[in-house]
Amino acid sequence: MDIRLKEISFEEIDEYVKIPIKFKVERILEVKLIDNGLGGIELVEKELDESYIKDYDKDSDLKELEDEFDTSNWGFFAAFLEGELVGGVIIAYDTEGVNMLSDRNDMAVVWDIRVHPEYRGKGIGYKLFQKAVEWSKEKDCKLLKVETQNINLKACEFYIRQGCKLGCVDRYAYSKEEDLSHEVMLLWYLELR
Repeated sequence: MDIRLKEISFEEIDEYVKIPIKFKVERILEVKLIDNGLGGIELVEKELDESYIKDYDKDSDLKELEDEFDTSNWGFFAAFLEGELVGGVIIAYDTEGVNMLSDRNDMAVVWDIRVHPEYRGKGIGYKLFQKAVEWSKEKDCKLLKVETQNINLKACEFYIRQGCKLGCVDRYAYSKEEDLSHEVMLLWYLELR
């Protein structure tokens, strides 16, 4: 399979967002507190009684990124298979106002990574993640950070396979948003040095 990665500009985001990012939620990682958290936490895989479709694009609009942030320090990459756009990754770095960067210039964040559903499981996500790692190392970053949720078990498993370690579980990150309040934020980190 000849997967080609190409750096793209923000002006090409209209094509990028045509890659669907939705997935079926059938299992979640349930957060169980041990001794109210003093004894730690346990993430337990749980099968849902009823599955549903999660679409990250419904909750955010990548086309508005440049209205919110100066993306001149960001990396935008697309994956092509036989000339067809099948995936992409966006990496944020050294940008004022991006809370995920924690005011650090030695950390990058995978802002978005997506692979067309028809091409998932074929190594495209791996190549995109490796591109994010390589790009972040070129910026002298010590850490690469990725956010996902307890409802995206396949993504969690993917990040573990890439060598990431769970660094934060925030049970209340989305509690302001009623339709997301059942989701738990999971922050994954990959040490780059």
